[in-house]
Amino acid sequence: MPPARWTVLLREALDQSMKESPDSISYAIASNAFPSTPSVRFVVHRGFVNERRPGEDESWSTNAITDDQGTALINDNMLVTTDVRGPKASQIAASSPISLAWWLLPTKTQFRITADAFIFPPPSHPLHSKFPADRLAPSPNFDWEAERLRIWRKMSPDLRASFVRPIPGTKLEEDPEKWPTQLPTDLEAKTDEEKRLVKRALENFALIVLEPHSVDLCELGIVPNKRTSFTLSNGDWAEESLAP
Repeated sequence: MPPARWTVLLREALDQSMKESPDSISYAIASNAFPSTPSVRFVVHRGFVNERRPGEDESWSTNAITDDQGTALINDNMLVTTDVRGPKASQIAASSPISLAWWLLPTKTQFRITADAFIFPPPSHPLHSKFPADRLAPSPNFDWEAERLRIWRKMSPDLRASFVRPIPGTKLEEDPEKWPTQLPTDLEAKTDEEKRLVKRALENFALIVLEPHSVDLCELGIVPNKRTSFTLSNGDWAEESLAP
């Protein structure tokens, strides 16, 4: 299946925006903390499932990039990351739907997306068996653990180190000065201590896979302004023009 048109527009707007503002990579995502109580935070867009960026090391994943006809093996599902111990993961596990708002200032483009969200944790975690792997995969026999490790290997050393710190949001009872400041990837760890810390970090590192079902795109950088609604129905995306 070719990518939905809204994903093409999103990539174009993001690529252009990133040239002027690296912060364009972040958006706000809301989940339910308690019944009827939203909880919102900023997250970093990690691309679409199996999407490879320029300069990415192909050895970071065993999943094929294209099929035999050269078609990219990606889909419309978006990726972010989380600490599986934290409240974001537990909220999403308890209540799948989320809403996100993404404002790209350089292009004056806003995406508002509603999606079902799913946690893909380490294989040993109880949530692992609940992940709808086939439904969310871009191709048959897709290796989700390889995808989790690919995203882990793309992250910065300081961000990888955050996954061996105390559970996010809990009372601080230890000296932050003693926390590791950087971690190598699982492929780069050399000493026993590095390997121990990387193993521990990976036990906490999880993907959040977002399966969009409606997208509201508002383009304010053009005159007249343009607004388009994209709605998923029976596997196809329907478009409708709206008043901005």
